[in-house]
Amino acid sequence: MAISNQVEPALKLSAVREYLAGTGSLNKIAAKYSINRSTLQKWLLNYEMFEKPDRSIALKSGTIQKQ
Repeated sequence: MAISNQVEPALKLSAVREYLAGTGSLNKIAAKYSINRSTLQKWLLNYEMFEKPDRSIALKSGTIQKQ
């Protein structure tokens, strides 16, 4: 039987929001959720790129706002 290493999206979002709220360091929050610090960093990058409501993508020529 294969072991699934997938994490529920709600748990990912909870960890990301805790970090963004300033409730702890990357190491502290990663330990709380039993994940690697690098995993939390990836979740934060993905949140910034794809989930953040008022995101903008900075390009060399300027900024493109989310529509």
